[in-house]
Amino acid sequence: MFLSLPSFLHRQVHLNTATKDKESNIVQIVSRGNYFNNFLTVDVTDDVIDIRCHNEVGSQKIKHNLDYEESGRIVISKRGDASTIEGSGQLALIDQSASLIHFNFEEKLPLSTRSILGLGLIPESGEYKPTMTFVPVNGIDCEEVIPNVGEFGIDYDAQSANVKLVKGVSGFAGEFEENSRAAIWSMGPHFEGREISYSLWIKTEATDTPILVSYEGYWIKNTVMNLRLRNGRPELILSSTQRLRAWHPHPLRLNDGHWHHIVVTNPADDSFLSEMKMYVDGEEIKTDIDGKDERVTFPNGGIISLGGFGHGRSGTNNLELRHTRDNYENGDNLVGALDEVKIFARALSSQEVGLLYAEHSIMSAHPLS
Repeated sequence: MFLSLPSFLHRQVHLNTATKDKESNIVQIVSRGNYFNNFLTVDVTDDVIDIRCHNEVGSQKIKHNLDYEESGRIVISKRGDASTIEGSGQLALIDQSASLIHFNFEEKLPLSTRSILGLGLIPESGEYKPTMTFVPVNGIDCEEVIPNVGEFGIDYDAQSANVKLVKGVSGFAGEFEENSRAAIWSMGPHFEGREISYSLWIKTEATDTPILVSYEGYWIKNTVMNLRLRNGRPELILSSTQRLRAWHPHPLRLNDGHWHHIVVTNPADDSFLSEMKMYVDGEEIKTDIDGKDERVTFPNGGIISLGGFGHGRSGTNNLELRHTRDNYENGDNLVGALDEVKIFARALSSQEVGLLYAEHSIMSAHPLS
């Protein structure tokens, strides 16, 4: 049950979340778990509430092996003159104004060292594995992860394969090719018509329709939020009948082998497609609509991938449909590089976009090498 206060995280997400009301000491804690792979314990005394999160660890199993380790803690204390709330690990208080998902591509790690809630329940496995050594993503086995350094943490790591670390706008970037994969297993943070924003740096010479960020339904195929290029022009796909694209007469081309910064934002809850904003290199660009100007809505059970399609449709038992994208506006796997990919569960102002661009714009004139 969600309290109806705007300070709390109102999204379908697949992780343990702790959020605090900005005006009071009310704390909302939501946990999740399948097959007892995650649970909370609560210890209450006169002046302290001590809540701990436990994740399952261990080898392959059919159901549960009851082997757990502590993964987070939040302590609410009324001792002394003022109340204190301290969270850590998976129960650290989430800063909802920050990027919930952030890939800076500074390192890649073995998947076996990053336990992700629910990942072992993938239909292809037939069993549940608390510790995974690889996971299939669109026909490619992924043995590594690109860590999520955003507020959502480890459960929103991207399972990856064939993504090279190369020089980027800030440290390293991720270089993608046709057989690269980078996919998040956990759902969200898109939710119905709520505010959402993408910010990323792209460098490519691709002349096809490379996918930059894909968000698509795990079970359903009604709406999406897929950012891609079409011969260098950015466009945002919301459904088979809704597309927001850079104004066609504009000579804008982002496939020139230089770094470019792109932001798309849903500026308010329940916006129309025509109200969504697109920025390139710190400046808002004129857009037009291909299709219907309807209210924007996203599937609640959706998942994100970078540089192509990811885990979408893994939930279907129809093997022929599992990795097809019928009724989507399709795209191509990215051949190029991404850096500083950030996803916010709120709108970004033009001032914030300018700051995000200025932070790394000195690299934008460096050609693809």
